[in-house]
Amino acid sequence: MMKISYGISALALPALAVAVGVGANFLPDSAQPKLKVAAVTADGRAYLGCMGGAESAVQQPAEVLGEANRVSGGAGVFLHGGAVHGGLWMPLSGAHDARAVTDPVPADNFVSSSALSQPQLLGILRLDRRGSADMAAAGYSAHRAVGGDLRGIANSTCSWQTDSAWFVASETKVGTANRLVVINPAANPITVRLNAYGSAGKLSLGSAQDITVPAGGMKKIMLDGLIPEDGRIAFEVTSQTGFFTAQLQTLRLDGVTARGVDFVKPSVAGTDIYLPGLFLPAAEEKHTDLPGLPAEKEDGSSRPADSRYRAVLRIVNPGGKKQTVRVSVLSGQGMHPLPGSPQTEIAAKSVLDLSLKDLQAGDYALRIESQTPISAGVELAADSADAGTDIARISAVQPVRKGMAGFGVGSARLIVSAAEPARVKWTAFSASGEKLKTGTLEADSGAGADLPQGSAYVRVDSETEVYAGVALRDDLGNGPGVDWVPVIPGVGENGKIRISTVN
Repeated sequence: MMKISYGISALALPALAVAVGVGANFLPDSAQPKLKVAAVTADGRAYLGCMGGAESAVQQPAEVLGEANRVSGGAGVFLHGGAVHGGLWMPLSGAHDARAVTDPVPADNFVSSSALSQPQLLGILRLDRRGSADMAAAGYSAHRAVGGDLRGIANSTCSWQTDSAWFVASETKVGTANRLVVINPAANPITVRLNAYGSAGKLSLGSAQDITVPAGGMKKIMLDGLIPEDGRIAFEVTSQTGFFTAQLQTLRLDGVTARGVDFVKPSVAGTDIYLPGLFLPAAEEKHTDLPGLPAEKEDGSSRPADSRYRAVLRIVNPGGKKQTVRVSVLSGQGMHPLPGSPQTEIAAKSVLDLSLKDLQAGDYALRIESQTPISAGVELAADSADAGTDIARISAVQPVRKGMAGFGVGSARLIVSAAEPARVKWTAFSASGEKLKTGTLEADSGAGADLPQGSAYVRVDSETEVYAGVALRDDLGNGPGVDWVPVIPGVGENGKIRISTVN
């Protein structure tokens, strides 16, 4: 039996800015507000938190782990859409002091070294909202390993400050590690509350429920051992005292066989949520060509999905009553009920998994409608014959009009979904900020496009709100690696929260 431990640590840097949080509470369904506004800070600034690179569950020197796992990686951040206003990089690694950001592609000295001796972004990027209406930003710390416990690809992406984040993924079984990272960009400490839900109801965290995060600092929390063993879990992180950014790194082993490494990105909650970016490649007689066959045959009929890929939808109902949710699938063929489970009842305060095995090859988004707010995530597993499994988690995302995604590893496919017909312009950029290609997607319900090789960022622009994610795949030599990253809102529209009052 293997014991997995990341450990617990806290880092702090001098207080450089002040952020004031707004609490977000759910109302009864009869009074659920529809209004969304941009979250504002007292100083009118936006904060992009970058949470560093991968960490191993095996306690060995970094050079030993890197050689054994054949680890590689990269890191970068890119700003696009005009002059940079009030840019400041505040590192959490202790390697550098805070530095002004004026260039759209900040210098390499903003990048530090991870626990695996790989490049990483670990810090807070502060930007002025004023004058940044057209600016989009994205950053990443990328991981790739072809062997060992860290086998797979994973991009730790930067995210905007929020006061509520869901992580609808993972498990608390022997062999699985869950490490939550929370960054506080403010000049004062904040308290975040952690709620956990499982297959049979809400899970007790005891004294570990409330976590203090130092001013301008970071807290890493090892979640395993805090709650009973459960194969279906979901975590909610909230704060009534300030904004934060958060991310969950998961690592799963079956003995010594890798079963997936991933950075779970935050999901939103609501009564009408979208999870874009599920790509199921077509089945092939021989698994040699990574891009795979077209999803459709020449006669227009769909091909079956590659049997190496398995997808499961997970939904959490944090409310006090059971409810029925409606699940729809969006693709280039329109929006249709989920085959086999179009309407599903979920018990109060519990987590439910639904198989997506009946989906054919293609690009997909999932839409979930409910009476009271829920959250969700999709787990995509990619199996290999002898080397194990890699996993990617797809989150429920915010809508965007101007947005960007960043990624440092994997062949990329942009997938866009919309509630109404939308014309979407996309632009791919290299790691150095060079424009590689521009294209247009007509997204009646869903559409996808392969991004050119060498892409590290993609910008999305639309007159109407769309939901977008990037599906990533890589040939590890012994089987496929998979990952997913969200297209996050631009500087001027980031940090949307629910507005609610107490009756």
